[in-house]
Amino acid sequence: MRKFTLLLSLVVFVTVGFAQKAAVNTNKKFVMDFPSVLKGESDITDTLVPASFETGTPTLYTASEGYVCGANGYGDIGKAQHFNSGAETYMVEGVMLWIGAQEITDGNLKFAVYGFDGGPTTALASMEIPFAQVTSTEVGEAGDFWYSVIFDTPVEVSGEFAVGIEFADITDGFGLISTTEGDGGVDAWELWGDGSGWYSFLDGSSWGLDIDQAIFPLVSPKQQVVALPIDFETEVAISSWSSTTAIVDNPFSGGNNTSAKVAQHDKEAGNAWAGCLIQLTEPLDLSVNSIFSMQVYMPAVKTPILFKLESSSGAAPKEVWEKNTVANAWETIKWNFDGATTGVYDKVVLFFNAGVDAAGTYYFDDIELSKGVKVTFNINMAQPILDPNYFVAGTDSVFVTGSFANGAGETWGWDMPNTGESLMMSDENGDGIYTVTVQMPENTTGIKYKYFINGNWDTGDQVGGDRLLELTTTDVTLDDVWVHEVSVSDINLNAVTIAPNPFNGTLVINNAEKAAQIVVSNVLGQQVMTVNKINNRQEISTESLSKGVYLITIIDQYNNMRTERVVKQ
Repeated sequence: MRKFTLLLSLVVFVTVGFAQKAAVNTNKKFVMDFPSVLKGESDITDTLVPASFETGTPTLYTASEGYVCGANGYGDIGKAQHFNSGAETYMVEGVMLWIGAQEITDGNLKFAVYGFDGGPTTALASMEIPFAQVTSTEVGEAGDFWYSVIFDTPVEVSGEFAVGIEFADITDGFGLISTTEGDGGVDAWELWGDGSGWYSFLDGSSWGLDIDQAIFPLVSPKQQVVALPIDFETEVAISSWSSTTAIVDNPFSGGNNTSAKVAQHDKEAGNAWAGCLIQLTEPLDLSVNSIFSMQVYMPAVKTPILFKLESSSGAAPKEVWEKNTVANAWETIKWNFDGATTGVYDKVVLFFNAGVDAAGTYYFDDIELSKGVKVTFNINMAQPILDPNYFVAGTDSVFVTGSFANGAGETWGWDMPNTGESLMMSDENGDGIYTVTVQMPENTTGIKYKYFINGNWDTGDQVGGDRLLELTTTDVTLDDVWVHEVSVSDINLNAVTIAPNPFNGTLVINNAEKAAQIVVSNVLGQQVMTVNKINNRQEISTESLSKGVYLITIIDQYNNMRTERVVKQ
């Protein structure tokens, strides 16, 4: 039996930050600000502490040589505290010590997490720190202080495990605070330097003390993971901040969403960036499928929804904004992540009414990832433009932008050329045809777009309004010709005639041999039809056109343009 003397620490254990009370002899969790860490602790959510530290008296035990819970003359080289997580699984991020004495400046102190099978077993994770670093500016009246380390890689634990420290070749000068005799359980352990292994403090050949040591694991709950698609019909782990998110019975079943279960996100006032996170089972393969869709039920229209992809590996996140178009009804919204790095993102992060400091309740469901439609934009810049300074190949750049590149969730606005989601085009083979390919959501209608030279709104092609694109489920290739309006004296299309006008069937365009493209637009400037292969007598079927006024724009090989107004009866 080892002899010992008792010194009571003059400090009082601060219980501010305890999450809840716990039964004696059971591990409890509380949240607190850690006084000293080696690096950020943003992932740490809890500290496991024996309940005896709430009910007992913090104590520093000394032996005839050194400290009971530290270095002493008996050859001890390690101390550990046993824990049991029960049915929960934790990620141990690090270890925190409450130190009552520290005078050591040489050698290293090893922090470790151990397996447990009747006593500490193999070290699952460890980190060595020079003793000279084990200091703190936050020292109590009796010389006590807190010290923590954070592991480079967290270790997963479930059920029984232990956390502890190891040291060598010291017999005094370092000791931990513990509870008082009678306040512990069979949870305090020490490692002997004779190679015989770990011993319980209650062991007859050890101290025979019923105490707990101030060695605490810093933990976070293991993040449950889920695979796409996510329909919330089964339990899904959702993390939230400045908000609460829960799976609930669908309060608005019907219409586009008859699911039994949906997710409800309650955003608190006072935090514009309250959100929620879902951890995925593996990084997303965005090489083929890059269009996210999600059903939402929003209380107001034009509410900004930020869909963000994050990576556990630390890769730069990717954000896409959209806005809803209906209120108090289920609506499917799509976010286009075409061009995002594949194989790195494994977290879906959602912000409802993003950037707005207001409380609100929002519902979402059916998060899916799909392929989309491949759209190839081709614009022919090879035809001579009469002004040689208007476009210089190899010097000037060509961009396409439109309602598909609306930036920051604005469904009514376009990203300026050479910014945001506008697309820069290239002419790899020098044939004068600039091209770019992008994925867009299937069955998207009313897509407006236009071509521009350099990053300037004033240098767009003069097609006479916006070009229009309608998508189904098949890939699309657009073969457009740049339109540059010149003076009337330069027009070389005077011989072209369009008849009949008014019309109700087929339009006939005669003397069209010099035309390179014919574009039919409505009075809003929306392109509704394009003809690229043109005969001298070109017939255009108008069965798909409704009654009304249309503009027929004829473009020649020099990008000269002539526009005529026609009426369908």
